[in-house]
Amino acid sequence: RDSWSEAVTSLVWAPVTVSVEGRAVFAGFRDGVVRVLWRGNAHQGENVSKWTREQVFKPHNGAVSGMAFSNDGSLFATIGTDGIAFIFKAESLPRKGATRCYDPVGFISLAVTPDVINDSSTSVFRRQEPLAASSVTFRPDGLAMILSCSDGRIAEVSLTGLEAAAAEKSESFELSLSTSWFSVLRPKLVKGANMGEMS
Repeated sequence: RDSWSEAVTSLVWAPVTVSVEGRAVFAGFRDGVVRVLWRGNAHQGENVSKWTREQVFKPHNGAVSGMAFSNDGSLFATIGTDGIAFIFKAESLPRKGATRCYDPVGFISLAVTPDVINDSSTSVFRRQEPLAASSVTFRPDGLAMILSCSDGRIAEVSLTGLEAAAAEKSESFELSLSTSWFSVLRPKLVKGANMGEMS
C-alpha cells in the first residue's frame, strides 16, 4: 500500500467519460502532485480497499486546491495556491478497465499587480504576485472555465483558442488565453427587509 508524506488537499471522482467503470479518483496533494488512483472491483473479486496508482504528474509548486473535468472528459484542469491553472488533454477515448491518460497542454498564470510605493523615491512601480485559486469548473460546452480566486474575484478563461495557444506556447508551457475578470458585489441591506424579500 502506498503512503505519502504530504496531505491530500483536493479530490475528484472521475466521471464515466474518463473512467467507464467509475473507479478512478484523482487526488491532489499539498506538494503540487496529482495522483490518479484506481479502486479494486468487488464484482471481480478484487479487494475494494486496494488502490492502484495509474498516473502521476506535478503541475504545481504549491498545494493543489481544485480539479475539474470537461463534460466530455477530454479536458482536465488543476488549480493551486501557486497562482496557476494547468490544463491537460486526453487524446485517447475512455475504455473499460482503464482511465484516460492526460497530457499537459499548458498553464495560465493568475496574478494581481498592486501599486507599490518605492521608498527611495515617489515613483510607483507594479509587480505581479501569484493569486491563489480555490475552485474551478468547466462550462457545459467545454469552451470556457471559471475559477474563483483568493481576492474574491472570478476569472472566466476562454478555451476557444486553446489549440492555437498551445501551438504558440513557450518552453515553459505558459498559455496566452483570453481571460475576463468579475467581482461579486455584496447586496445592500434594506432596512426592515428580511432575507426572503431580498432573494
